[in-house]
This record gives sequence, C-alpha cells and structure tokens, in this order.
Amino acid sequence: MDKLVRTFTITDDWAPLPWSVFSVVPLRDERGAVLAFAENVYKRDRVGLPKEFFSHGMREVNVNDAAQLAKFMSEYGLVGSRRSRGLMTDSVMDVKTVEDAHAVDKRYGIRRGAKRRWTGEEVLSWYRSLQKAAEEAEIGWLPSSQSLNNLHQGRLFVTAYEAVESFKGLLTAAEVAALLLRCDEPRKVAEELEMNLEDMFNYVAYWEGYINELLQSLCPQMELRLQRDGVNSPLPIEEYEKPEREGSFDQAVALQIYKYSLAKNRYKICKECGTVFVERETKGRKGPSRSTAKFCSDKCHNRYSQREKRQRDSEKRRGAME
Repeated sequence: MDKLVRTFTITDDWAPLPWSVFSVVPLRDERGAVLAFAENVYKRDRVGLPKEFFSHGMREVNVNDAAQLAKFMSEYGLVGSRRSRGLMTDSVMDVKTVEDAHAVDKRYGIRRGAKRRWTGEEVLSWYRSLQKAAEEAEIGWLPSSQSLNNLHQGRLFVTAYEAVESFKGLLTAAEVAALLLRCDEPRKVAEELEMNLEDMFNYVAYWEGYINELLQSLCPQMELRLQRDGVNSPLPIEEYEKPEREGSFDQAVALQIYKYSLAKNRYKICKECGTVFVERETKGRKGPSRSTAKFCSDKCHNRYSQREKRQRDSEKRRGAME
C-alpha cells in the first residue's frame, strides 16, 4: 500500500550533512612549492566529527606541513570555502588562454595568497603548472575534450592558500566563540583581543558571519516522498528544482561551534591546558555527571594524572632519602 511520508533535513539531533572523503594529495610546481590539494581516490562518506574537534584534533595539525595537512584532509575531507571547492578537473585542465584563467578565477573565487596583483600571464602560468602537476600525480585527469564520450574523471581541489587560510579561519572562529562564552562585557572582550571597541565589534561580527555562511545550507527543509513497500521514492510528478545541499568538513566544524556557543551556562576551563570546553550531557549513564568535569578531554586528564603521579613518587623518594 502506498502512502505519503515526509523526510526532514533537521531532526532533534541536528547533524551536519554527509560529505564524501577522498585521499588527498598535494600538487607541487617544479620548485616543490605546493600549488593545491587534490582529491584522488574515494574513501568513504562522513556524517560527523569527534566532539569539539576544533579544540583538539585540529589544533594538532601543522598547516604549514603540506604532507601533514594532506593526511588530515584524507581523513576528514577537503578544507576550503564551498565556492572554491567547486573547482573540478575540467575547469582546470581546459584552461588554455589568459581569458580562460581569469574566467576560472572569477567563477571559483581562487585565492593564491600573494599580496600583489597577478598579471594575466602569471595566472596562466600558475594553471599550466597545476595541469602538469596533476598529470604527473597520475590520478587520471584529462581535459574533457580528450576523455571518452566527452566525460572526465572529475576531482575537486583547493589551492594551498585556500586550504590553510580556511583551516586557520575555523580555529579563529572557535577562539572567538570560546572568548564570548567566558566573557560578555564589551570592554573586557576588547581588552582580551587588544582592540578598541569599534574594531572589536567588527571583528566578532565578521567571525559570526563566517560561521553563519557555512551553516546556510543546513536550514530546515522537508520533502514529500511516496513510500511503496517500505521504500521512499520521489513523487510521480515532474521534478521540481530543489536547492543544492552538500555537506563539508567546514560545515561540520561550523555546526560544532554553533552548538558550543549555545552552552553559555555549561562551559568549563580545562585544568590541564586551559581550553574552554562545554560539559558533556549525561543521559542515563552510570557514574558521576560531567557537571564536575575539570578536563576538556581524556588526553588532558591522563596527562595531568601522570604528572601528578610522577610528582608524588618523586616526593616519596626524597622523603625516603632524608
């Protein structure tokens, strides 16, 4: 028996949209400088991240180490703005002229990091270096004009500058969120940031906007489906246009920062590392509640306990020698 059912994009457990994770390789020019990070082989889909990942796992990454950053993205997905992450194989490999290069730059908001303005020939040279690096990486990239049936093995990538700056941006947004959890007086916030009031207001508003932009595609939506024999299918009507919905690592971190910012009355400061963290909720679990938690993670708890034990053992040895 057929029946109409609704599917919802946001439930009580507000989770990020799933995103695909590929192995990621750095693409270098002839001098060894990293031009971009590119997806290679599909690994899996992700649906979430470890708790408060911006306070722990992300801070352990040296973003200036291309190999380390590539390894991180191979585990969690490309880092970069949604617009820049739309850049795919055919757009890069089909660049032949300065006009082509400028058109791709404009469409995807390409950022390379140089403070000066690049000439048209320099931009084209950059794309040629990227094309050569992609071919040498042997990841099966070909211009669409040379691919079978005009198809190509499309892969996404971001410039090295985009990946690093986006990674740093997420960490900065998390730092601002932590600051506003423990301090809500404008003058004190300005003092912490070493800014005047006007600059402070602009600064915190910028990072709030940064997170909100990443959360845009998480807006609540529902959709009618036709269920037949337990299987949900589209309605038997002409397909209507739906907004594109795609998850990403950046979005998942932004959602964590959003949830973290809601916990104004439940934050703590880690006794070991000084990180501002939010108490974990305990529902039906045995043992003490995290309301008395003193550490942001098991790693910090263990590090503190081991140091305290070494200190006690040292004091015992000194006492035995006296």
